[in-house]
Amino acid sequence: MILHYSGRITFELQNTNECAAFQRDMINGNTGLMILSKKIFGQFLIMSQPQIIIDGQIIQQLRWNNDVFVPLTPGIQHHIEINFPYIMGPSCRAHMLVLLQPGEVHRYRYKTAFFVTSTGNLTRIG
Repeated sequence: MILHYSGRITFELQNTNECAAFQRDMINGNTGLMILSKKIFGQFLIMSQPQIIIDGQIIQQLRWNNDVFVPLTPGIQHHIEINFPYIMGPSCRAHMLVLLQPGEVHRYRYKTAFFVTSTGNLTRIG
């Protein structure tokens, strides 16, 4: 497990077993989102990591093909945007509103579109 600090505490999980165990721990006390970021096949030119913007502030960098936990304040509706920096600025933007109760963890998959100028896809997977 790798601990990142960039204004908020986040965890990058390296494998599926660690992810499942960590998610169970999160349900017992912390509130937030678990986000898996994916590129579609053939987008090897995308070198920058995706970023998450919560309520208008860039909170942290995500990692391609890894689950990253993002803590959120429970009981408040948050506007979430995920994108990645590319040649013309933020690309494949995906937006959602989320309201979590204390101890609740939602898992999402962010996936890029075929054309980087299109919107990204954000799907709840758990």
